[in-house]
Amino acid sequence: PPKKTRNKADNPDRIIALITGDSGTGKSFFVGSMKNALIIDSDLGGGLAYLDEHIEKNNSERIELYRYPDILAEMRVRAASGRLPANIVIDHVTVLQQEANLRHNPSQESDFGRSGAKASGEWKQIREFARTFDCNLWVVSHQKNEFEKEKVVGKIADGAKNIEGDMHIVLRLVKQRDKKN
Repeated sequence: PPKKTRNKADNPDRIIALITGDSGTGKSFFVGSMKNALIIDSDLGGGLAYLDEHIEKNNSERIELYRYPDILAEMRVRAASGRLPANIVIDHVTVLQQEANLRHNPSQESDFGRSGAKASGEWKQIREFARTFDCNLWVVSHQKNEFEKEKVVGKIADGAKNIEGDMHIVLRLVKQRDKKN
């Protein structure tokens, strides 16, 4: 089981990674194939349920949680009991960020970014937990358009503000075209 490190400095052997891409690029299958992982499925109705047999064969476990605070609480309980696996997967952070934004601003009125900052703060608690304990953190997100001066200039991960900067590794999955395309 992962052990708490003496300081919060990043362990060079630890992986904190973001897997991002458009729908259909294999993000969920990729993380569903992790061995010895706690796979946190945030899709209502269990988006990864179709992989349950595959997940079990890899000595991993899938649980369904839909809020950042619930995920952090689960990680803390497992760490305290010595049951925190080497790999923690969150599939996907996009819906968790949306839920947190709505929870902090149910009326969706302009609040000058305060609700987004609170939601991102919840994400950062999870990230810091992973940095404190000796475990790998794999996070999945969808992509969204990035804008500058009202023009699309690229794609970025759809999650907490600057989530890509929180990671050691960012993997962008793209669907390979077949001969017909």
